[in-house]
Amino acid sequence: MAELLNFVLLFAVIGLAAVASLGEKRPGWRAAAYAGVAMVGLGAVGLALVYLLLAAMQRMAPQTLSPDLARTLAALRPLRVGLGLLAGGFVSWLVLLPPVRRAVAHVLPIRPESVVNAMALSLLVLLWAQSVGLSGLGPQGFLDLSGPLSTAQVVLGEVPLAILGMVAVGLFTRRTPAETWERLGLTGLSRRQVALSVAGAAALVAFEVGFNWVAGRLAPGAFDELNRATNALYGNVNNVAAAAAIAVASGVAEEILFRGALQPRLGLVPTALSFGVMHLQYGVTWALLSVGLIGLVLGIYRQRVNTSACIVVHALYNLAIFLLP
Repeated sequence: MAELLNFVLLFAVIGLAAVASLGEKRPGWRAAAYAGVAMVGLGAVGLALVYLLLAAMQRMAPQTLSPDLARTLAALRPLRVGLGLLAGGFVSWLVLLPPVRRAVAHVLPIRPESVVNAMALSLLVLLWAQSVGLSGLGPQGFLDLSGPLSTAQVVLGEVPLAILGMVAVGLFTRRTPAETWERLGLTGLSRRQVALSVAGAAALVAFEVGFNWVAGRLAPGAFDELNRATNALYGNVNNVAAAAAIAVASGVAEEILFRGALQPRLGLVPTALSFGVMHLQYGVTWALLSVGLIGLVLGIYRQRVNTSACIVVHALYNLAIFLLP
């Protein structure tokens, strides 16, 4: 049920991105986009109040909770989630104000007059808020809530991210398909660029192996917990075809959204941070540092080559990490 809700929400955001794109040149659509984004923030605030109510019940009247709900709340830490969403909802409204965006434009390469940029900032604030709120789960807590993932679940979960990236930059609303691919950096690769991408993936895999070796000695308990949870989470991905499907899907979708759509507007470091924050549901662990550094490397490939190179690096890296164990 939770997965279906997330899927519906993602496609609602895609619809909102299309409205915002139309609003770049049409005042009526612009007003509708701002209203829609404000409603998303209102939904976050409403959900925050629900979590805060559950946290109060957990503390003051635990006997009123069913055993299953009590166990879920113990792992979820509703007070943290509620406060995170509450703060995120209010900040997501603040960035809709033109003076706030003009101030942000001194730090990030956004266009403060753009309704699409306003939408992106507002939704990123909510992503950060949700991820920080869920960061208390830890790897095992996340596994307990989600259960093992199938290949289809992972692949289908990535598809909306790619669609969101394409719609947000104006596919069929402000840009033709060819113009969209160019804006996203989805252009061809020379043989030299392919070789550089393969080399980059190999370097990232070597880095990950070395990083894991160090982390396993500095924090063996956290390392073992993350390994056990990750192996259980992707336990159904037990053949090369499944691993390849997930590697390609995540590489394509995440790079289209983060490096293709977001990085030209947010810049290298904020995009890499947002990419890392997306993985905070696993907890604030050593793995977060690894993901952040990988995001920086992928961002450099976007700057120096294009998003197509990022996809090759990301997909090959993911495939190798799946197959190495």
